[in-house]
Amino acid sequence: MSKCKVCDYAEQHGTWPVGTGAHCAGCHRTWTGMKEAHCAKCHEHFSTPHNFDLHIRRGGGCIPPGEPQGLFSGRKLPLLVPRVKASGVVWVGNRPQEGEQP
Repeated sequence: MSKCKVCDYAEQHGTWPVGTGAHCAGCHRTWTGMKEAHCAKCHEHFSTPHNFDLHIRRGGGCIPPGEPQGLFSGRKLPLLVPRVKASGVVWVGNRPQEGEQP
């Protein structure tokens, strides 16, 4: 037995369950957002491939988006902020959400 039902199913049937979406066997996160990107190294999850690219260091390491030494703009504002979705935390571009003031 593995750590989650999705991985157990895949181990038994050789494929993910139909309708599951994407799944990371490393951290066992499942998501359905077609534009989202997941890092297989640090297991952070991003709203877009561009936001994923922001967290990659030259040489292939990861810059943790939520830590003090993380990603900041020239105005010392975080480039990415966490948003909680049903699938877990997703790092999104730091711009006001609909209805929020800038």
